[in-house]
Amino acid sequence: MTKRDFKYIVIAIILIIGQGLIDSFIHISLYLHLSLLPYIILAMPYRNSTLANTIIGFMVGIVADLLGGGIIGINAAALTAAAFAKRGLVMALINKDLLEKENRPTPQITGIGKYSILAFFILLIYLVAYTSLESLGYWSWILFILRTAISLVANLLMTIGLFIICNPKKQ
Repeated sequence: MTKRDFKYIVIAIILIIGQGLIDSFIHISLYLHLSLLPYIILAMPYRNSTLANTIIGFMVGIVADLLGGGIIGINAAALTAAAFAKRGLVMALINKDLLEKENRPTPQITGIGKYSILAFFILLIYLVAYTSLESLGYWSWILFILRTAISLVANLLMTIGLFIICNPKKQ
């Protein structure tokens, strides 16, 4: 384990605790679900196997569910879906030459545009799965679309901000 891997593990632990606090105490709106967890999926090394990604996604999600006090398994299922798609999305969206020196796609390596597209799709998968599972008992297309769209915009801005804060440019 490198020093950089340790840094990302510490960040992941802090974000999981933060997500537990958000789920327990912050309810801004019925139409907005804030989640720090997709950042953890995006920060994982892109060379991880799909199986490793899904196991990590499930473990992170179940711990967040236990800390958050909500429906157990909802974050686990949504993160598992996002983690399952991560490797394929990285391979499809980001030029592999850009990632030769680095193990993780970051805005500094890929550029903010490509990174934003990758984050958009990871967040979209996470939020569609999360919102679908959460609204199984009272399905409404309008509520589903509004909640997913509003949450997607807020979480995309938050995720890009987290990556820029956690990965400052090297001087």
